[in-house]
Amino acid sequence: MKSGFTVACVVVALSAISLAYADAQIRWLDQCPVGASPETRCGELLVPERRDLAQSRTIVVPIAVIPAPDQTSKAPDPFLFLMGGTGGGFSVLRDVAALPSIMNRDVIVMEQRGNPMATPFFGCPDVPFADRLHLVYNSNVTYTGEESVNACRRNLLDQNIDLQAYTTPSAAEDLIALRQALDIESWNVYGVSYGGRVATTLMRKDPKAIRSVVLDSAQITGTWFSPWERLSAIGTFFDRCAAAPHCGALYPKLRKIFEKTINRLHKRPESILYAGKKDRIDAESYLHLVVWSLYQMGLDATSRLPAAILASGEGDFNALLAINSIYAGYKPAYVPPNTGYNPLEVHNAQQISMLCAEEFPYNRNDKGRQKAVREGWNETTVKVLQAIEKVERQICDQWGFEPDDPAQAQAPVGDRPTLILYGEHDTIAPPSHGRIAHESLDNARFYIFPWTAHAVIYERQSCSIGVIRAFIENPSGNLDTSCISAIAEPVWVPPHSGRGGHPLALMHAHAANSVVKYGLPGRSVYVSAPRINVDGVVAVGIRDARTNTPLTGTETFRVASQTKMFTAAAILRLMEEDKLSLRQPIAGLISQAAKAELIAGGYDPEAITVHQLIEHTSGMPDYATDPAYQQAISADPSRQWTRLQQIRWGAVRMRSIGKPGEVFHYSDTGYVLLSEIIERATGMPQAAAYRTLIDYKRLGLRHTWFESLEAAAAGAPPRARQYAGPIDITDINPSFDLYGGGGLISTLQDQVRFIQQLFAGKVFKQRSTLDRMLHISPTNLSAKTGDGYALGINRVTVDGVVCWGHSGFFGSAVYHCPDEQISVAANRYTASAPPTYNGRGPLQTAILMQRLRTEPADRR
Repeated sequence: MKSGFTVACVVVALSAISLAYADAQIRWLDQCPVGASPETRCGELLVPERRDLAQSRTIVVPIAVIPAPDQTSKAPDPFLFLMGGTGGGFSVLRDVAALPSIMNRDVIVMEQRGNPMATPFFGCPDVPFADRLHLVYNSNVTYTGEESVNACRRNLLDQNIDLQAYTTPSAAEDLIALRQALDIESWNVYGVSYGGRVATTLMRKDPKAIRSVVLDSAQITGTWFSPWERLSAIGTFFDRCAAAPHCGALYPKLRKIFEKTINRLHKRPESILYAGKKDRIDAESYLHLVVWSLYQMGLDATSRLPAAILASGEGDFNALLAINSIYAGYKPAYVPPNTGYNPLEVHNAQQISMLCAEEFPYNRNDKGRQKAVREGWNETTVKVLQAIEKVERQICDQWGFEPDDPAQAQAPVGDRPTLILYGEHDTIAPPSHGRIAHESLDNARFYIFPWTAHAVIYERQSCSIGVIRAFIENPSGNLDTSCISAIAEPVWVPPHSGRGGHPLALMHAHAANSVVKYGLPGRSVYVSAPRINVDGVVAVGIRDARTNTPLTGTETFRVASQTKMFTAAAILRLMEEDKLSLRQPIAGLISQAAKAELIAGGYDPEAITVHQLIEHTSGMPDYATDPAYQQAISADPSRQWTRLQQIRWGAVRMRSIGKPGEVFHYSDTGYVLLSEIIERATGMPQAAAYRTLIDYKRLGLRHTWFESLEAAAAGAPPRARQYAGPIDITDINPSFDLYGGGGLISTLQDQVRFIQQLFAGKVFKQRSTLDRMLHISPTNLSAKTGDGYALGINRVTVDGVVCWGHSGFFGSAVYHCPDEQISVAANRYTASAPPTYNGRGPLQTAILMQRLRTEPADRR
């Protein structure tokens, strides 16, 4: 039974929809301002800052439409993806690139008003108060927090930004305007985390235009980001661990250890040193580290947490800090240009406005405290929670924001088919929120994923994607949710595995849990870390689904784009031999046939240099990402592709990305041209040229060769099968990715050996050549992180450690961290998991392995 107040709100909202949303306009862009698939169409939605004022300035809200691969058979109602945080949708454009194919629908993403790609930017990048709101709660430094919040508020007001205009209802109204501007009759709405609040607001404001709704770990209307709920979720995890066969045996007293640590730190904060950073940890910051460990979207965090809590009880916080990589200097790959902000701080102004307008005014802490006492938490823990809540309420008092939409305090309403998915121990959006939505909505189904934290679409990809897809296809039909109940207890990192036990225990847990998380056929990781005497491999899963043969981690496999490191090295060796110059135009280096294809596509071979091909700034698109090219491969897997056909596909059939030297755009087309340059400069076939220039034998690369272009290495280990979802793609004619951008068969061990020899100065004749290979041009460089793509090799910063390497399409990666002398090669044997996952997880785990063995533990 819905209240009369709620029904009245719905009626008022529906009548308001007929107002001037038609005034919104879309300005389409020639290219997307951030990394996205080539078929993605980006634009800017122009809307009023305040719709309730007769005179209001126009603001810019970025949008993107990712089309379904088959536009003739796609479903008519698109899939609206509402991101969490505060709606920074453009940060996930790469991650959602596969959804149009999975859902057979166009996917629409909006960068919510006020986010970094929008205008104006509703953030305070120069005000360091992120720790006040997100990470560290320390009641002894409240004054610093007050100054930070006030400085942020003044900064926004000085820009004439209306603080009342950047709330959830305003974002929902932008979506209504977008739907009407795109002439969409109805759409399917997916909201994850905070995106669920936008989704439930949209359900109230525009219900007739919604075909179905998925609420994933949603912070829905009528709930609040309560510290008491966070504590309750921690308790749920501890209770589950104690009752589980394996976790309970390893860690039977987690709750007791946790509360003893709270008591100890409440009496006397302790000093910490992690990744070269000195800091202080008190009870509030410790509790929040545990909260965010359970929030982390990855089973690695879950499986490591019990061991980290045990170590914290003994005065060693390194494992806990490692889970929360924010403390280790982690810099996200997504940093929009010309903003100069820290993405970890960017949303604070928006979050403050949302919390202070839509949550805190309608909630009191009395019930939360009573619940904590009922759950058996001790007095000190309750006091710490009260201090945290006090800080949050102080922030709202300073912000001076008046609530203007009481309906946001009401539970969701509506009769649209709704799928509600929550993680069992989510500390940010606990299952209790899902129960509220399930009870208040008229047509909802509710499922809790065991042993799962936040965002089940990421956390439990192998199960959640199928459930969501089936629901979207038939929102009223029966759902097969058996995969949810089949979720098993994770593989736990054993106690003291970093310091006393074998460090590869950490890597084994990572590999085993990633197989479950992503539904991988297998996961193998080779680690070389001489400082801690580690040189070994872990392998979980199978190398051949036909025979269920287990992986050993020594198999050969297609390394795909890791070949680009070899191509770049071969070109640089030609430079050392004075056979070409990097600044040389390619016109005199490629065949007349290739030159003709470039000219036919509108390119000037005299304006494109070798250097631009290597660093992906030639302006040419990537033929390999064209859905039509991929469909051609699927239609005829045995087709023999030629180098010239692939050059033609990228140069003639696809649209130019930009002028040479102006923009970075990853392109296999350029590397196909480079392989031709290598052949012509050496007078040798491709495989022989690479083998001679790089000198495989001298480097000890015994099991590396170009597939089909030369004989397999003698005595090579067995070949691992590679997959795209359930489809075995091992026997596809290798010519589809053979000419410089890919093509090598290798092993984890050979890939590590190559990159170690590269940094040891064994590949090039001169040290300056390696320096040149590692130089990142301004077009490719992230000003904030220093990371980017150099010459055939990528720089990434993981937990404050600079590493170099490359990943491959089929799920492999290799990285070397020179300062730490850590090398990691990994493979997941499938092209179906997120591309960003290829190497970061194993690399981060290897860095943790070394830190736990080399950094001092107890600093009390």
